[in-house]
Amino acid sequence: MHGYHHTIVRLQQSQGTTFNNPITIEQVRDKWDEVCDWTRVTHHRTAAEVGAMVVEKVSDKGDESDSEEVSVSYTFTSRDIILYALGVGAEISQTDTSELKFLFEGHEDFSAIPSYAVLPAMNSALNGVMARGIPGVKEFSLANALHGEQYVELRKPFPTEGTVTCVGRLVDVLDKKSGAVIIVDIETMDEAGDLLSINQFTTFIVGAGGFGGKRSSQHAKPTVPAPSRAPDASLRHKTLPIQAALYRLSGDYNPLHIDADFAKIGGFSTPILHGLCSYGIATRHIMRQYCNNDATMVKAIKTRFVKPVLPGETIQTDMWREGSRIHFKCRSVESGNVVLDGGYIDLDPAKLASISTSSAPPEGDAGLKSSSVFEELKQHVASTPDIVRKVKAVFLWNITKAGKRVAQWTVDLKNAPGAVYYGEPRGEKAGCTLTLSDDNFMGLVSGELKAQQLFMQGKLKLSGNIMLSQKLQGLFEARSKL
Repeated sequence: MHGYHHTIVRLQQSQGTTFNNPITIEQVRDKWDEVCDWTRVTHHRTAAEVGAMVVEKVSDKGDESDSEEVSVSYTFTSRDIILYALGVGAEISQTDTSELKFLFEGHEDFSAIPSYAVLPAMNSALNGVMARGIPGVKEFSLANALHGEQYVELRKPFPTEGTVTCVGRLVDVLDKKSGAVIIVDIETMDEAGDLLSINQFTTFIVGAGGFGGKRSSQHAKPTVPAPSRAPDASLRHKTLPIQAALYRLSGDYNPLHIDADFAKIGGFSTPILHGLCSYGIATRHIMRQYCNNDATMVKAIKTRFVKPVLPGETIQTDMWREGSRIHFKCRSVESGNVVLDGGYIDLDPAKLASISTSSAPPEGDAGLKSSSVFEELKQHVASTPDIVRKVKAVFLWNITKAGKRVAQWTVDLKNAPGAVYYGEPRGEKAGCTLTLSDDNFMGLVSGELKAQQLFMQGKLKLSGNIMLSQKLQGLFEARSKL
């Protein structure tokens, strides 16, 4: 033996080719030469590099052709609209019927809560895209799939019944090491082919990361931090112990939200509320605070799901207005955890401006004698901030004429510095609601009529905490001296 010969052996693979779903044996036959073409080879040192290559190839294929799109029809009725509204906490009472339009198909302004636009897309095309498999991501259980972020853009008010077509496609797969992030865009068209909404679903798959993919995407709709100042407004909603069981009837049947054993597989001690339920509750809060529950004002909704809410907990939505954008953050009052963050709702600027300048009664109420009294009270409350500390209550006045309600005024003597304005309370429900005619109201505030007398005669109706009405006596006495 006069010497040694050294060699190194390595594994190589052909560059191959990419197929569309579903793959047929004929497609493989026709492209077999490309699969076996050893003139174009690659060498990867790790499994992660192989995974990244597969993601890149399949993503490029998706950019080349519309064949990767999933198109699904979805039919819904007024019953689905109402069931969704109940699922996200819409309610009515004897003193507050402002959300009746979302719960009664016979209402003259029957409407879908704008966040409903997520459901047809999720229940149809999203499931179709996921069912095809995600390039580079191993098969996963529903218990490991968490809703990370949600964006919906409304191009038209969502209809209350009909058949829509949802077209979805996978736009990106991100490697977050501890998991994979899947981004899916879905467009929803009405029966005429007009674009209704655009959804972007961001789903986090626990334990599916580490395949060597990219960490960010230019296609992702970003969240936006809320301003650092104190919230401009806050509203609360106490969820029901059966809230998740009720919400799932709208089509999100993930057992994570109903079955304790399945929840434990996902790392939770008990079933959790759907993130999209909290999303709908936040939408309701912002519509109530800034839109007078006008669904046509909402143009886009975005948020990130941070931590879960347990059914029965109270969700507080903190809101900040910046122009026509309302930033919001939600937290669980009981746990203190932030549950939705980086959220915003974009509103129609013209309609928002119209509502913002309508704190005075409309022209049709100009003939009401009570309107001038409330305008005087507005000035009195503004000049007497101490009154809030003494009264600590919000009052809603329903003014009637010929037996019909013709005006509403709020007297807020609970939230400093106090306020008197036309319309329903902003930010919370009235502690006491008083209903009486315009003439009887004038008699009451002038001292010619007594509240007890009007009440016994059925001419003054009280609801809520009727004892609070006694605190108004000093206010009227002060008004008589104006």
